[in-house]
Amino acid sequence: MTLCNMNRFPPICFAHQSGNSEGFMSGARRRNRSSRETLLPQNRAVIAVIVLVLFTVGVSAYALTRDYGLDPAEAAAQDKIAAEKFVQAEADRVAELDRKLNAQVVRPADRPLRVLFTGDSLTYGLYASTQDKGFRGVMVNELSKQGPVEAAASERSGAGAGVVASIVDVPDNLDLAIVELGTNDVGGQTPIPDFTATYGALLDKIRAKTPGVPLICVGTWGSAGGGFGSDPYNNVIEEQCTQRDGKFVTMYKLYPREDYRGPAGLEKFGGISDDFHPNDEGYRAIADTLLKRITFVQPTGA
Repeated sequence: MTLCNMNRFPPICFAHQSGNSEGFMSGARRRNRSSRETLLPQNRAVIAVIVLVLFTVGVSAYALTRDYGLDPAEAAAQDKIAAEKFVQAEADRVAELDRKLNAQVVRPADRPLRVLFTGDSLTYGLYASTQDKGFRGVMVNELSKQGPVEAAASERSGAGAGVVASIVDVPDNLDLAIVELGTNDVGGQTPIPDFTATYGALLDKIRAKTPGVPLICVGTWGSAGGGFGSDPYNNVIEEQCTQRDGKFVTMYKLYPREDYRGPAGLEKFGGISDDFHPNDEGYRAIADTLLKRITFVQPTGA
């Protein structure tokens, strides 16, 4: 039902929802219950459209309040200042939202972009048609379209965070680090306190070589809840990463798609495929999801 205040010009209308407001709010809480289901900007063009719409609304509101008694030149100057302030405020708001959601990466002008990938069989690209079809290969290929990339990898199929942390060779002067671990800890039921300590120590080890390097922490490959028991491990990954201003990226929306996995019994990179690991389409989806969480920015002071 829509209610309007006709004593105002222009009339002010708002939607009124009858019924149990508590039930409505409970539904809203259920929809927003998981921090891992954060809505992400899927396309930069959407942000541009939002800014354009808000700009139009803002200018319209300003038009209702401006002083039409001004001479044309002064009125035009006033309109221009108001429009510029509004556009700048919206640009700042969008930039702040981007900083909260995405890794802010500076591409060096005098050397290749240095990226570290560390993880398990997914970082290795197991059961892709070829290794370069794994998410790491796809990401390096896409990042290379904007400039040279120097990628380092420390991965071991079937290994948990503790093993990978012990073998990782962290290069100096990194520009981005992508950590994909925890799936084998779920499978091996690594005690949560041990996993927490190991995962946090690995992130600190990376940051020790390059303080402040942007971190992207990939969630486990599997479904939320259910028989996998992966939620506690993803909670640890998210918490440890966020504490270090890293960006956690869930895989919970990708794994359930059967077309992103298997089929089993085919000869692929690394051996005979199963129905658990990603196929080429699954690895591409992982890469695309991670690439959307990277924003290239100018160096501070540039």
